[in-house]
Amino acid sequence: MVSTFGVAALLLVWWWGRQLFGPVPGILAAACFALSPLVLGHSHLFKNDLAASFGLLALAYRTYQLKNAPSTQNTVWLGAAALLVYRVNYIEV
Repeated sequence: MVSTFGVAALLLVWWWGRQLFGPVPGILAAACFALSPLVLGHSHLFKNDLAASFGLLALAYRTYQLKNAPSTQNTVWLGAAALLVYRVNYIEV
């Protein structure tokens, strides 16, 4: 379960980096995330650190999306990301 959040966070870093700067910087951002000592150090532990990292990254991404394209759908996704962060690790917020 923990590796699922790590892979989801990696894909979100790649997706957001690709949207902001293009395909090559998106891959570089994902590689930097995947090779980060913090991610490597916590990826094998059965803790909720990576889940909280994914939740905060999703919250930041959805806030950015809502700022650029205000809509009901983006508002609902932002609320879902905020709920995920709260449910996974409320100390992070």
